[in-house]
Amino acid sequence: MTITTLRHSSGSSCKIHSFGATVISFATDQEHLFLSNDAILDGSKAIRGGIPLVFPVFGPSTAPSTMPQHGFARVNHWELIESTETTASYTLRLADVTAGRGEHNPWSIEEVVKNGIDVLLKYDVSLGTDHLVTTLTAQNTGKAVFDMEALLHSYFTVSEKAAHDNSRTFIEGLDRYSIVDKVTQESGYVQPVGEPVVISGETDRVYHPSEEKTGAHVQLVTPQRKLYITAEGSNAISCVVWNPGKEKAQAMSDMHDGAHEEFVCVEPGILTDRTIRLQPGDVAFLKQTIKAIAVK
Repeated sequence: MTITTLRHSSGSSCKIHSFGATVISFATDQEHLFLSNDAILDGSKAIRGGIPLVFPVFGPSTAPSTMPQHGFARVNHWELIESTETTASYTLRLADVTAGRGEHNPWSIEEVVKNGIDVLLKYDVSLGTDHLVTTLTAQNTGKAVFDMEALLHSYFTVSEKAAHDNSRTFIEGLDRYSIVDKVTQESGYVQPVGEPVVISGETDRVYHPSEEKTGAHVQLVTPQRKLYITAEGSNAISCVVWNPGKEKAQAMSDMHDGAHEEFVCVEPGILTDRTIRLQPGDVAFLKQTIKAIAVK
């Protein structure tokens, strides 16, 4: 396991852990990503914070599959293939996936051998003066078609423990997106125009765009800065907003006390009915740009 550090001449920096190719830090004048004080960095489980990679499924697998939640990309060691002062590229080949395959699904060893499924994942990270660009690509290098979901599970730090302070921390840019609320089990309604998305207790919502929206343009406002989060990909971009709330956070062994007040997850992805079906040779991508602006 290694940690690659990128440094820009402006003073911005970024750190990427080879386990899961997880970006664990992006800083300009301040840190913008949340990393739990109790995050486990020894490769025994997914890193709690930063930008974990979700592939090939989002959320829990559908029975009878036993693939772990969010798939295998975030729980395997990626190979660093190229690095400069401000850029880094990682790859993960299916042959090197030793964890997270599960059974009774197309990615299990038995099914892969039988059907000839194979994938090459590449992850590019690029650091700028005030922004970070992360791009995940998946190439079908096998003989069979497969379906995939992909998501960048971005944890953004919120200063002054204000994640649940709706007057100072809120999300803009999801107007008219349809909502699936995984906490209340409600769906079929849309985000009202001009009404920001806020965190109130446990929050777990998926925001799906209308058919004409191909990219996401979201703003996360916090007490000390505003983050502009833009995303594009090979299909329409959904966005997940997540915070475990106090009780669920306390039940997580890798979440320090009070952590739920210190972050908001805003996660662009290609999900559910917008999944991508890759034919042999096809390539799909998901790109996120995070730009930081101080709040005066």
